[in-house]
Amino acid sequence: MGLAPQQHDHLPGSKTLLLVVLATALLMLGGTYGYFRYEMASMREQHFGAISSVAELKAAQIHQWRLERIGDTQLNPKSWFFREALVEWQRKPDDDRLRRAFEEGLKLYETAYGYEDALLLSPDGTLLASSHPDPIPVQAETMRVFEIALREKDSRLSEFYLMPDGSAHIDVMGPVLDAAGKTLAMVLLRSDAATYLYPLIQTWPVPSHSAETFLIMRDGGEAVYLSELKLEPGSALTKRVPLSNTELPAVRAALGEAGRIQAPDYRGVEVLADWRAVPGTTWYLIAKVDASELLAETRYRTGAVGLVSLLCVLIVAITARLIHRRRQSELFAELYSSEREQREAEAQFRLILYSIGDGVITADCNARVSKLNAVAESLTGWAQEEALGKPITEVFRIVHAETRQPVECPVHRVLREGVVVGLANHTALLSKNGPEYQIADSGAPIRGEDGGITGVVLVFRDVTEEYARQRELAQMRSLLQNTLDSMPSALVAVDAQGQVIQHNMRAMAWASGAQGSAIDAPLEQAFPLLSRQLERVREAVATREVMEETKIPMVTDGETRYHNVTVFPLTENGVVGAVIRVDDVTDRVHLEEMMVQSEKLNSIGSLAAGMAHEINNPLGIMLQSAQNVVRRFSPDLEANRRVAEECGVSLAQVRRYCEEREIFAFIEDIREGGSRASAIVSNMLQFSRRSESRMQPASLPELIERTLDLASHDYDLKKKFDFRHVEIVRDYEEGLPLVPLIVTEIEQVILNILKNGAQAMSEGGTVLAADGVTHERPRFGIRVYAAGEFGAIDIEDNGPGMPEAVRRRIFEPFFTTKPVGSGTGLGLSVSYMIVINTHGGLLDVKSEPGRGTKFMVRLPLRRAGE
Repeated sequence: MGLAPQQHDHLPGSKTLLLVVLATALLMLGGTYGYFRYEMASMREQHFGAISSVAELKAAQIHQWRLERIGDTQLNPKSWFFREALVEWQRKPDDDRLRRAFEEGLKLYETAYGYEDALLLSPDGTLLASSHPDPIPVQAETMRVFEIALREKDSRLSEFYLMPDGSAHIDVMGPVLDAAGKTLAMVLLRSDAATYLYPLIQTWPVPSHSAETFLIMRDGGEAVYLSELKLEPGSALTKRVPLSNTELPAVRAALGEAGRIQAPDYRGVEVLADWRAVPGTTWYLIAKVDASELLAETRYRTGAVGLVSLLCVLIVAITARLIHRRRQSELFAELYSSEREQREAEAQFRLILYSIGDGVITADCNARVSKLNAVAESLTGWAQEEALGKPITEVFRIVHAETRQPVECPVHRVLREGVVVGLANHTALLSKNGPEYQIADSGAPIRGEDGGITGVVLVFRDVTEEYARQRELAQMRSLLQNTLDSMPSALVAVDAQGQVIQHNMRAMAWASGAQGSAIDAPLEQAFPLLSRQLERVREAVATREVMEETKIPMVTDGETRYHNVTVFPLTENGVVGAVIRVDDVTDRVHLEEMMVQSEKLNSIGSLAAGMAHEINNPLGIMLQSAQNVVRRFSPDLEANRRVAEECGVSLAQVRRYCEEREIFAFIEDIREGGSRASAIVSNMLQFSRRSESRMQPASLPELIERTLDLASHDYDLKKKFDFRHVEIVRDYEEGLPLVPLIVTEIEQVILNILKNGAQAMSEGGTVLAADGVTHERPRFGIRVYAAGEFGAIDIEDNGPGMPEAVRRRIFEPFFTTKPVGSGTGLGLSVSYMIVINTHGGLLDVKSEPGRGTKFMVRLPLRRAGE
């Protein structure tokens, strides 16, 4: 009876304990299973993130590789020198020198940029030159892209193709265009995919026996593997799978589905895969790792947790205290496992970061440095340990390469705008150690699961050599343009249709409007003054001969200037245009006029001297005889009265007869005519010889005032035109130096100019003067000022002016527009000789009908030899 109660008491306790153990076991098993599911999902998500990063990185690298290949075709072919050399070779296809030059240039392309071959093709696909003496023919796949590049006049990259030896290749081609946009040739650069692209695709940032990346594309109803598979050598461009096999990641990528999948791969092995479309192509980059490799650790950890859970159940059955301690142990184990996972993730990220060939800096949301890879350490001069936590602007110091002004850090802009941004052109990175690098590339935001920005990744690369090449090319272009701009002639190049294709700075003085360039504009619209040269351009193009027209008068800003215009044909596979050169020869024309004038004066001077001496003798006899005739009629002379009485006539009657018959008037005319002839002879003698008078310093304003006073008292001038009625406008510069001159001769020059102007105003009325105001009263404007090494006198009237034919001959001896008997034509020619020969100065005249006349006298401020 004692046992039954004991057994009865024991059973409930045992059942309770069993229930507790079973409940605990169930809970532990459920927890183990939940932990397994959680760990599997968490690890899968982490691995997918890493695979996605690799896929995105590789797609960006391949895209950058494509841009660099396309850029290689656009460097030299856009050079003016490359284009001109190609044109020259097309004109002379048998020129071996040019052929060798292009072959050497293509060899440099191959060596410098790592290509297998570099070719130069004509627009019809004919091989012109190659970097190899026996190049492999261009494949059909490349020729299809060749036609597209030729049609669109832009660089293109071919698809992958197999060479006869089974190697995979890819070609890039770019057109060489002339100035008119016509394709002259095509540069084709051939790359062996196994040399750079395949290794770039296949590298994985962390050690892994199953991880791989490869390219695929859709071809009709199949997905084609474009690159070598890690576990199937020789599969590039040969392995194809039908699109109906939708479980494969390659097929799903070819069908355009979104990335990230766990499915069997081409081997039938379960993998974690992600893919990205390569920008600008029909390719997809697939990154994958075997699921067994990635999840093995998770299964191992989950099994260990299950075993620990079972042990915990046994321990709980023994003692609650041990269970409590075990639970604490499990908690610590979980914390340790979490930390280890974090360390492993960081290690994987570091491996990825340090495997990138560009400089990479990551910054947190406060723009402070969190990581640098080895390339970034080398370029910035900062070790990662030193840079951690420092402001990004302290580590990544950038300035404008030319202005040296600080440039905004892309990290700040990414944090502010939340978008991918690129570095500005001409950005220089200042290293902590002193060197300076020209850099390029961009910054992008790092986003968390909620889409918020948690940091920024900055990717940059050293483009110092490329930048130097671009600067050298720009300098060469600038040197060529500066050379054209420094030429004294205006140069305008046009095509056969009259469109402007080039011009220098001096030509802009001829352009209509104030635009900085007239390129691509019609010649008659951009340079109206040259529109008449279009016919000469066409003639030069047709005949291939230089056309020239000299001393063309053109009126600009109210002034007539003379120009020589030469049209040179441009030849390029036949004449396609011409260069128009315009030279201002106004000064040369004036100099030639002065030389002709001087020659005329010198030749006539000798004649004038002889004539003057020959005329003087009979002229003296005539004047003396006229004077004696008058004296013979004078009643004051006793001899006259005596002879008249002897002849039986009254002297008074004789004088009356002479007065009635105007004999005395005739004699006075003889005397006056003789006096005028004597004055002509005097001018001729003055004209024919240099003055022996001595020069002395004189004030030009005072000399002008004395001459004006002489003009107001001149008998001949007052008889024809009262000088007091002329308005005199004076403009004398203060502080003028004294001028060495012969006062009487310069007074004669000024007086001759005033006489001519006064007579012109008396006969022709008043007109619009140079100041733009109509003056009813006759007006002289006299300006005296210093002009460089000369003392200048400008005398301007508001008379009727002169036509060009008269202006050209105004200083010729004996040339006059006055009626016979009113002028000798020597006054201005004598003035010309006085200023030019005696004083070594300048005398010129400007005049237009209806605009008055302006005489300009220039006298040296120093004697010759001083």
